[in-house]
Amino acid sequence: MKMSPLISIITVVFNAVSTIEKTIESVIEQYYDVEFIIIDGASNDGTIEKVAAYKESGIFIISETDKGIYDAMNKGISIATGKWIYFLGADDYLTENCLHNVSGSFGAEYDIVFGNVMSDKGKIFKSTLNLKTILSNTIHHQGAFYNRSVFEGFRYDSTKKIMADYELNLKLYLKKAKYRKIDDIIAVCGTQGISSTDRLSLEETNMIRGKFYNKNLNYFFSLLLKIKYLLHYGLL
Repeated sequence: MKMSPLISIITVVFNAVSTIEKTIESVIEQYYDVEFIIIDGASNDGTIEKVAAYKESGIFIISETDKGIYDAMNKGISIATGKWIYFLGADDYLTENCLHNVSGSFGAEYDIVFGNVMSDKGKIFKSTLNLKTILSNTIHHQGAFYNRSVFEGFRYDSTKKIMADYELNLKLYLKKAKYRKIDDIIAVCGTQGISSTDRLSLEETNMIRGKFYNKNLNYFFSLLLKIKYLLHYGLL
């Protein structure tokens, strides 16, 4: 009887022919026993042909139409058998030996183990799970390993386009989830993805927070977040 892998890596992709190979290679080059699941949204630019070339590497591949990023991520979660679940974007790649380095930090008592990520332009994003999480998402999914138990009874809201992962991270903060933070850079992330859409990010963050706070308090937090966006991104 085959034992469950320690880590399930889920990559959601649609028309990423120029980047998907680097993503796949970064996982294979870890020389680490993982379950690698690729959920393709019926790409038509040659992506699926690139992915299929790696099928002998043991990658589990699904290619079919879906309702968006989070619908595809939910499919991956339902398939995954690993003790820890990690999401790697189709324009992201793992840093050298990161799986070996982070695996020593796993413990059954933790709900989440996370590190930092770096943009393809060299900017480092440091993940946190603290009071700031009330305001906005403070954990980048490219740096987060979730205990599969956190997905028992939870799936991402597929009606959201870019910020549904904030809901899970906010829930973890509010329930005082046990976590471990490491200082390693887990992955390098592309900066041209949909998550760089500032206005939509602001809107969806406020909608999600509104599920957990009353209207007046959420309005206050929304105002603070808008000021933050004005200062950091020049969003008017």
